[in-house]
Amino acid sequence: MKKVLFMVICLLATLSINAQEFKFEKIIEVNKTQSELYSLSKMFVADFWNSAKNVTQNQDDAAHTIQLKAIKDIEVKAGMGLVNLYTYKYSIKLQAKDNKCRVQIYDVECIEAYQVGLGKEYKIPQIQPFTGNDTDQKTKSMGKGVSKKKAVEMMQELNSFFNSIIASYEKQLENSADDNW
Repeated sequence: MKKVLFMVICLLATLSINAQEFKFEKIIEVNKTQSELYSLSKMFVADFWNSAKNVTQNQDDAAHTIQLKAIKDIEVKAGMGLVNLYTYKYSIKLQAKDNKCRVQIYDVECIEAYQVGLGKEYKIPQIQPFTGNDTDQKTKSMGKGVSKKKAVEMMQELNSFFNSIIASYEKQLENSADDNW
């Protein structure tokens, strides 16, 4: 019993370490006031996410900080009409100060994983975020799931998605000066 408990604790520690390493942060310097940058941050949230109210967890006007929680779904085709669906939750913090903003993406975690098709749905192993070209995680169970190679491609897609958030935010902050209608 102690051995099983120890193994479970080690597995959970490994998963939490992998999820903690999957973070993104960028400080963007822009020649604008704190209030202008905070307003632009709110507009970015409204433009980037379909339902800004649903993803906004905290909007602190005094601290010029916005905290978001959202999900990203990734589909991987498995052949013969089957699709593997992975749902990742993530948190974002946008902070504004005079002449700079910080964007942080963190707490990335796979919360659901299913293989669907032919009128059936099967649970498959959740693939927690990782970096690099290999993972020690189980990616298949009873022939269902994805190969380790596909898991690496999924992480690259997730990585690209988070980098696109940062790039879009940066573009929103920098291009707002051209909005002189």
